[in-house]
Amino acid sequence: MEMNKSIFTTVATLALLSILLGGCGDLFEKDDRTFDGEKQVEFDPATATVDERADQSDSPVAVSVAVNLISPQGTAQSEQNINFVVDDSSTAVAGDHYTLADSSPLTIPQGETSTSMQVDVTADNLDDGEVRTLYITLQGNDEVRGAGNYDTLTLNILGVTD
Repeated sequence: MEMNKSIFTTVATLALLSILLGGCGDLFEKDDRTFDGEKQVEFDPATATVDERADQSDSPVAVSVAVNLISPQGTAQSEQNINFVVDDSSTAVAGDHYTLADSSPLTIPQGETSTSMQVDVTADNLDDGEVRTLYITLQGNDEVRGAGNYDTLTLNILGVTD
């Protein structure tokens, strides 16, 4: 009789476990996080702040920002030339406060996911605490659009005296 009770307990425990774990299928399934939207490009980071004398020399301070492709295919299926513009609301002035090392368009090569943009900060004439802001907006192209909140780079240039 004791053996029958042991077998019954084992079978009942296994049945109960299979019922409990069988109902938990959603706990063990992973969400499909595959991007299936329209191709987009974004700045990463979308905001940066630089001290115009960050390296304590008279040389320009190089700021490099990634431009990432967001695509269902993952990588660029063909070369992507991404247009960008400096926004008119920028208070930083080209030649006085910064120089763009790259001209529009930027190129994301076929098979790649990103490229970079470099801004050389040359604002030696800012007063201590003065801030100038550069806004650069990705316009994309016929296949790729700017990615909403991340399509504009906000670069704050801080003036620091020695």
